[in-house]
Amino acid sequence: MALSNTIALQSFDAGVDLSAKKNYLIALNSSGKAILSSVNARIDGVLQNNPVSGEVASLATVEGTIVKCVASAAITLGDNLAAVATGKVKTAASTNEIIGKALEAATADGDLISVLFKHAGAEA
Repeated sequence: MALSNTIALQSFDAGVDLSAKKNYLIALNSSGKAILSSVNARIDGVLQNNPVSGEVASLATVEGTIVKCVASAAITLGDNLAAVATGKVKTAASTNEIIGKALEAATADGDLISVLFKHAGAEA
């Protein structure tokens, strides 16, 4: 069973249909609307609900929060994680932006795992 904790959420308008994307990585577009993240792109949070376009998207955004994420492939417990183009997570390569650490293993694409979230969207 995936681990999680009580988290503070921030709300943004969904810029696209995210109704089947709970627990996916989200970025904010140039209009400040929530969309799926892409490879090595800014990550603004992890989606915690299922909004359609124009509805409120609730994002976990706080670094150090334990969140559930959808794996894109097998992942080993303790792996550093990165985003893939579909908003899922994968084991990070040396060239990837680290978005978190796997607190559970995944055996296949679509597995839901607990992740210690690193807010990759933070800017100096």
